Amino acid sequence: MLEVCEPNAAYLQSPTPLLFLAVEWGSCELVRKLVDFGADPFEMGDDGRNALHYLEVNAGEDLVEMLLNLHVAPVLTRDGQSPAETIFTAFNDSLFWDPDPDRPNRRPVNHRPLDFGAFNRLLTVEVLGSRNSEGAGLWERFATGVLGTWASKWPPGSNVWESLQTAVDCLIEKVIPVRYEEETGKCALVPVLSAWMGYATTHDKWPVRLGEMLCSILRVSTKVESFQQSPTAVQCLKLAVEQGHRDVVVMLLDLGVSVHAQHESVSALESACLPESTCPPAMFDKLLEHADPKKLNCVDGFRSHFLFRLLDDGVSHRTHKLSALVDKGCDPNALTPAGVPMVVAYINNRETNAAIILLEKGANPALSLPSGLDAALAAASSGDLLVLEKIRSISSTDSHPWGKCCTYDFSRVVGPKVVPEMARQWGCNALHLAAAHGHADVLQFYLGFPDLDVESQTADGWRPLHFAAACAADGGSCVRLLLEHGADPTATLPFPMDQNPLNLASISGATEAVRLLLDVGPGIFSRMNIPAAFVEAFRSGKSDLMEPFLPLMHEVIMASAGNTGQTSVLGAVLELCIQNGYEQLAAEAMTMVRPEIMNSIRMRCGRCSPLVLAAAQGRFTLGEIFLDHGMTAWNLVDRCSHLSVISRRLRYPCPALHIALMRPSHPPKYGYGGG
Repeated sequence: MLEVCEPNAAYLQSPTPLLFLAVEWGSCELVRKLVDFGADPFEMGDDGRNALHYLEVNAGEDLVEMLLNLHVAPVLTRDGQSPAETIFTAFNDSLFWDPDPDRPNRRPVNHRPLDFGAFNRLLTVEVLGSRNSEGAGLWERFATGVLGTWASKWPPGSNVWESLQTAVDCLIEKVIPVRYEEETGKCALVPVLSAWMGYATTHDKWPVRLGEMLCSILRVSTKVESFQQSPTAVQCLKLAVEQGHRDVVVMLLDLGVSVHAQHESVSALESACLPESTCPPAMFDKLLEHADPKKLNCVDGFRSHFLFRLLDDGVSHRTHKLSALVDKGCDPNALTPAGVPMVVAYINNRETNAAIILLEKGANPALSLPSGLDAALAAASSGDLLVLEKIRSISSTDSHPWGKCCTYDFSRVVGPKVVPEMARQWGCNALHLAAAHGHADVLQFYLGFPDLDVESQTADGWRPLHFAAACAADGGSCVRLLLEHGADPTATLPFPMDQNPLNLASISGATEAVRLLLDVGPGIFSRMNIPAAFVEAFRSGKSDLMEPFLPLMHEVIMASAGNTGQTSVLGAVLELCIQNGYEQLAAEAMTMVRPEIMNSIRMRCGRCSPLVLAAAQGRFTLGEIFLDHGMTAWNLVDRCSHLSVISRRLRYPCPALHIALMRPSHPPKYGYGGG
């Protein structure tokens, strides 16, 4: 087109000057023909960019030479960038990395890396001596802008990295980094790292290839000594550890940057122990090679020991780091900020392998909290049989206090309201802790020690069987084991009253435990308060929990202390319903009564029917329920302790109707003529 048209600048009018586009494409021939046709080689855009600033990494040495021979000026754009920097701006365009699939990006910059000769020719005396409005020279601008900021955003796997390495090698050959060091007294790495750290703290990892370039710069630096003690070096090492840049880490460590020096109260070694760090084992071992064993047991302002930092579930390669730290000199008997022995903390955190490592490397299993909780008790609570076996293997049976007691906070169902709350118990041994959490294998382990009694009690009177019965998580295995070892199923807690194992199992909904406790035999039933347990099962509304009680509904049990009669389980249940006003429960219980025995049910006194007791206590709604189910109102009853509220003027024997009328709220009225 240029050949067939008469030379006229009007043909070249374009929103972006055609000369700039030809320079972008790296076409020396087209640039020459455009200039010959009348294109202005000194044209400048609104941003202060001229033809030199449109050069890209595909440019050949001949194109650069031609533009320089045209004496294109100025050297810097309005942003203070030279052609040695703007040559990489194309890689900052998101469309370059993620082009429109309908418009493939076929610019030569995608296919040809930077030519060393072209870039070297671009470094003219004017470019080398240029300074922006803030006084920054070429190296400071290139280091902070191109290396420290732009390159941080470029993805790996492109020829951009080969081009960038070429540019760095060229600048090094021109001793540009050394000149910067002579002028400022700072290491040439400082501007690179300062810019990178400002970006990397809020963005993704720095590309690995940049680490290789840092090593190139470092090899020619004359200010290594001052750099290794600088805050920039410390911060850089910490950030390199956090982002997993092994080459950078090795380089800084070989320089002598301390792994213990802190940035924002955290050292590089501490950073490797944090959950957000991806520090792999090889890098961690490299850090430890440069660690001072005397400083490994120093704690920070928050009293956070290295081993404490590893407690976080998010820490990668935790077991390796823990073992390496202890081998290097970390104290396995260190305490957490809360004063918990480290091995106990790991057991509580269910880190079995880590706890075993600490024990193997000298952690004392007898160290305990002020509450008395030591490693063995913690393992009993968490069900960690492997830890217990390890403690037994490193301690003789006589040397470790297996029967030791502690104070422990249980998340426990306490009382008839079935309200989960923290219940602190004093005097808990391993049997209590294992039973409370449903760890039958741990119970079996501890039952082999002679100084532990299956009937041992806490300060509040709780026995292992009480805890096991109240635990619905283990399918009754702990209850079964304790019963096999002679635990008393009738043992009642001093508080709350009438809470025996069967009652606790019913409250907790531990169906299998209920079945096991009801299988102990009828000779023990009278001491187990089966009716109270059945009421709790009934109140739960769970049919599988009520089912074990059903065969016992009509079994005769002994009356309570002070009474001379007998009653069935069902009679005792109805008595509890009357005493407490459980109307719905009573209605459900009546559905279990066979018609032929409806009027033979008696209360614990052996005299009163349910209807009589309901009448005596004013539970008339319950009385209606009994009548609706076919209970007769005409059977006579003699005076008993249940009828103490009834007027003494009533003459016995009498039916329920008379008793209801003689309640204090219904006194008989006598006329003046007599009764």
